[in-house]
Amino acid sequence: MEINKYLQKYNWERRLPLKPYKQTGRRSTGASKREMEFDNNPYQILTQSDFLNELYPTSHGINLLDITSLRPKLKFDKEKNKHEFDGYFDQYRTSMPLQYGIRRNKAHIAFANDIWFGKEGYGKVTDEIMSEIKREYNLTNMTNQVLKMGYSLLGTGDAAIVCYVDKDKNKIVTKTYSYEKGDVLNYIVNPYTGVEVGVRMFKFYGRKAVELWKNETLELWIDDIGISKEDPTLADLGFNKVYERSEDGFAKVIEQTHGLTESPFVYFRAKDVCWGVAQQNIEDVEKLVSDILEAGKLSFFPIAFFKGGIVSLPPMSNPIKTIGSKGENGDGKFMEPPAISSSITFAYEELMTAINDGSGNVVLHSDELKGQNDSGVYIENLYRPAIVSATETYAEQSENFEKLIRVFKTCVGLKNGNVLDYESYEMSYKLIPHVPKSEAAEADVLSKYVGAGILSIKTAVEENDRSNPDEYNRIQQEKRANESNFDEKIIVEQE
Repeated sequence: MEINKYLQKYNWERRLPLKPYKQTGRRSTGASKREMEFDNNPYQILTQSDFLNELYPTSHGINLLDITSLRPKLKFDKEKNKHEFDGYFDQYRTSMPLQYGIRRNKAHIAFANDIWFGKEGYGKVTDEIMSEIKREYNLTNMTNQVLKMGYSLLGTGDAAIVCYVDKDKNKIVTKTYSYEKGDVLNYIVNPYTGVEVGVRMFKFYGRKAVELWKNETLELWIDDIGISKEDPTLADLGFNKVYERSEDGFAKVIEQTHGLTESPFVYFRAKDVCWGVAQQNIEDVEKLVSDILEAGKLSFFPIAFFKGGIVSLPPMSNPIKTIGSKGENGDGKFMEPPAISSSITFAYEELMTAINDGSGNVVLHSDELKGQNDSGVYIENLYRPAIVSATETYAEQSENFEKLIRVFKTCVGLKNGNVLDYESYEMSYKLIPHVPKSEAAEADVLSKYVGAGILSIKTAVEENDRSNPDEYNRIQQEKRANESNFDEKIIVEQE
């Protein structure tokens, strides 16, 4: 067996233009057929390290040292009695955290809400199962796990959530893995046989370690080749038993069942990071802002015009301090730089519009909403691009969310010792974008629906974000207690 075969992973791609560019359309005067073919357009290959470089401003390409300004240095040659070219001045460069802001906004809007669950069965048993599922969802803080998954998915291209039962503590454990946190992830599945392996590669005390989450077991393999005498041995790391050794030098130190018949490793992968389609525009904005700041140096190193002759002229790279005139009629003044503010503003606004429209990003500041309509419809329209983008992400990741919920249900059943009922339990789910809303308005709508008789109290309780998973039973208990107290009061008054 070789562990390295599990570590072969497809990179990400972005389409490139055909070189040289040419029209690929073919003219025809009638119906025509041709053999089907795969897409063979050239692509730019991207790794997750490339995504992190785009995400963090300190690693942006604008910061490369080989970027120079267009301002030439001139050095006076006394022998030739003229100024000669002596290279360029350093270019002022600034990187902007646009990718980081886009990732934060989109992840929060798409994944900050709890997943909405709907029971599709009937009867008391189904109510109890649904309450238990929601209770465990809250106890495991699954909302934060999904949110962390979203940050990783949108910012590094993939993520994984693992859900299993700690048998010793009889507790459901959920973990989120991300490339940004040092986890290199892969998922190998045969859709025809159902055989699947979730792969997590990470560093364990300086060694390469690989977790294999298979259909029924979890295996941990640790690289055991080329270990020096100074490095800790497997026994030093707490592994006193080696179950198996691979052909490429890995030792299997853990092999245990996780209780499921499918891998509890839920792998999420996106076609690109959330700003990918706008990456070129973001680079253009950084160049534009850098050029603007570079042009601002004209305010500190202005061009001066003199008449009447001068005694001395400081180097062009220095600010002008003192210059003497040869004659009484000497005069000097600074030349005004060209006014380009309107064209710069236009270019900047057009680029930012392209970035936000392309990525589905919405940025609203508090001062933009002062005195504006704060109704739910108005706010929803403002966030429309982000809502559409989030909905698109839900559709792309629907199979993965279905597996996550399926695995979570089974784990709840394992914990409660009733796997079959939970595995067969029919329930629906919904992901809802997290946008600002009026809680009072939401409560008022639910109250009106219940009062009009078109919505049950039970459904209203399920729709209320503040409700406890056992909220309906609590309401019924309070109702029975109030009725009992009322009956006792009547009896006392009659006596």
